[in-house]
Amino acid sequence: MQGDFTRLTFDRSKHYSSVLNQQGRVALDADWNEQVAIEHHDVRTTRQDVIGLCGGPQGVDAAGDPLAGFDVTTDGATLSVTKGRYYVNGLLAEKEATTAITAQPDLPVTSLAQVAGLAADATVAAGAYLAYLDGWERHISALEDGSIREVALGGPDTATRTQVMAQVKLLRVGDAGDAFTCATDSAAWDALTAASSGLLEAQAEPDDPSESACVVPAKAGYRGLENQLYRVEVQRVISATRIALKWSRENGSVVVGWTGQDNLDADKLTVSSTGRDAVLGLAANQWVELTDDAREQRGESGLLVKIIKVEGNVLTIDPDGQAVLYSDFAANPKIRRWDMPADAGEIEVTTDAVAWTELEMGVQIRLKAGIFRPGDYWLIPARTFPADIEWPRTGATPPQPIPQPPVGVQHHYCRLALFDFAGGDWSKRGDCRTLFPPLTQLIDFYSVGGDGQEALPGAALGQPLQVAVTNGQQPIDNARVRFRLVPQTAAGQLTGTSGAGKSVDVTAGVNGVYACTWRLGATVQNQRVEAFLVDIDGKPFVDAAGEPRVPSIFFNANLSRASQVAYAPGACADLGAGDHRAGGA
Repeated sequence: MQGDFTRLTFDRSKHYSSVLNQQGRVALDADWNEQVAIEHHDVRTTRQDVIGLCGGPQGVDAAGDPLAGFDVTTDGATLSVTKGRYYVNGLLAEKEATTAITAQPDLPVTSLAQVAGLAADATVAAGAYLAYLDGWERHISALEDGSIREVALGGPDTATRTQVMAQVKLLRVGDAGDAFTCATDSAAWDALTAASSGLLEAQAEPDDPSESACVVPAKAGYRGLENQLYRVEVQRVISATRIALKWSRENGSVVVGWTGQDNLDADKLTVSSTGRDAVLGLAANQWVELTDDAREQRGESGLLVKIIKVEGNVLTIDPDGQAVLYSDFAANPKIRRWDMPADAGEIEVTTDAVAWTELEMGVQIRLKAGIFRPGDYWLIPARTFPADIEWPRTGATPPQPIPQPPVGVQHHYCRLALFDFAGGDWSKRGDCRTLFPPLTQLIDFYSVGGDGQEALPGAALGQPLQVAVTNGQQPIDNARVRFRLVPQTAAGQLTGTSGAGKSVDVTAGVNGVYACTWRLGATVQNQRVEAFLVDIDGKPFVDAAGEPRVPSIFFNANLSRASQVAYAPGACADLGAGDHRAGGA
């Protein structure tokens, strides 16, 4: 989150349940934000405990549309993502309309290749693909959403927002037709979903032990004249051990709208404003990032350039060989200030180095080896009193900084569907979503009796096939249960309330029990019937094709034939010879 915050104070290990305001005290943004964080942690942890890491609501809304969304479907040539809700690690993902997978509002792409994590102009290779949900939170200010401003007060920049990004993407997990299911382990999936494990440790420059105890060190501690919230963020990963960072003493919150580019001089950029004031504004020799909403939603870093001159609302930049085209930043272009020295730009840091890297005024950092991704960031509150930074430390003497994982961005993943892609066509293997019913519809559907019977060819079984439908322990008598022969072309006949045939519906339950009679076919020895729940009070439990959404119940029966029990002399060696009288010699 790149807002103008004093600091972020939530610590789940402290188990705080609320923040309580006191009369006559200073009101701070950190207290308000900690209360929000406490509530988020409480709600999302409860969802994880009740729903699990992934899940969607079972059933339909008032219009008859499924409540559970993010079903990935295909017509052969294209993939679509359905509207509805789904929960990913406690985060609520919502989609208001069904769209093509390349037209998702939260994932601005220009090609299917980008959905699969490739370059926009790359070719999507044939193979087995896992469609998955990537859920994360994006920081939104009045620059991204102008409706946040209150026009009645003159449109001030007040509070900011966090926004859930729900993005359906594709991951190639093998060749088309490979033995792969929704539950199959995958190295590609493990690599994708692995959390960033790179660590950062920070300190204020320690005292020089060689100085006299009577001399106050000129370079000890944090030497800034203002309280700051430093943000250190990964710009790009150069190699496994070499990371390019950018940093800001204002949490990256100084950002202005980018409104145009000079037609004759591409190095001159027009902005909506140069900032709030001289401290929170843009000036010569500062580093800025050119970006837009689409890049931020895709998790991409922008272009870092240096400001050479500021004249009114025109910035002259040094692109350093990069092609800067305003037309490439079509989705709400913006310019964000970073605070690296004029002669530095991004800073390259080697992991596990012994030496500290200084940002400014005594604030120092080091990286520990691990997985780093562009956008990973850490926050370092620096305070003029007591001339130090706020950072976890060991209990040793002297205390040592404890390396910390990134504050964000935290991504959460769920498998949605499995597809084969070959010859330009998509074919769906299966739905990987996990759906759950409402607490008021904890439907149980189970067998009561009728399985394992025998009858003469063409005769009816002695006992009906019976299933029960209950909500908890409450019988449901207004359901529709379908019994059908398996396969549906098999000989035999079922009789239910809808009549007789190879498939019948039973709509009248007695204490929640639904029954039909079964007359066996005359030739096949082993025969089978499937029973499944169709609807309850008009609410469907089948998909659009009429296939069950909940597990079916199967009944088996055999023909009673003499040939199955008759003894043929000589067929059994033990009975073929000898004296078998009781107590024989």
